[in-house]
Amino acid sequence: MPLLKVENLSKTFDGPAKLFGSEQFYAVKDVSFSLSRKETLAIIGKNGSGKSTLVKMIAGITPPTSGKILFNDLPLQFEDFHYRAQHIRMVLQDANSAFNPRLNIGQALDAPLRLITDWDEETRNQKIFETLSLVGLYPDYTNLKIKHLSVSQKQRIALARALILQPEVIIIDDALGTLDASVRVQLLNLISRFTRTFRYFLYLCRTTLRDYQTHCRPSAGDGRR
Repeated sequence: MPLLKVENLSKTFDGPAKLFGSEQFYAVKDVSFSLSRKETLAIIGKNGSGKSTLVKMIAGITPPTSGKILFNDLPLQFEDFHYRAQHIRMVLQDANSAFNPRLNIGQALDAPLRLITDWDEETRNQKIFETLSLVGLYPDYTNLKIKHLSVSQKQRIALARALILQPEVIIIDDALGTLDASVRVQLLNLISRFTRTFRYFLYLCRTTLRDYQTHCRPSAGDGRR
């Protein structure tokens, strides 16, 4: 049984107003795929081809027009945020708009723990420190304000926020596309290390074909695009 299954998923939007009303267009049309445990799936396409809309529907950010999303063979419903937050996490495309700039790193990472778990403050702090170490940041970074971070540091925090609840599926929506080449390679190597080390994590990657072949693709038989 697939962990995640998408069946004939579609999303339409209203186009520019016409003389006799607006005309709808498909951002995503009849997309189907499945994702099994310990599998990496890359969705690759040009800008404007609907990739971000697709993954936002899977993450529960955007409601689908038609089709089904099944997780562990159970249908997901739009606005089931609490359930999806435990099992499906997303690294958004724009790190600069992904956080409240008034928060510090500790507060940003503490938010999902407070929402989903009943852990006490000491346990939550320990989890935050462990997760920061995973993404190559020191525990004493927790007091740094988000607004003072570089874009690459924000992406590391976004990745940490996705990892902190140990979800079964992590969606990465071209989160590295705006970074310079050297920083992008560093973060892709970090993601590649997670795919090798933490086999209970699954990734729906949306990146370039070259980056996927170099960094995201696991060993033979474990992934596909």
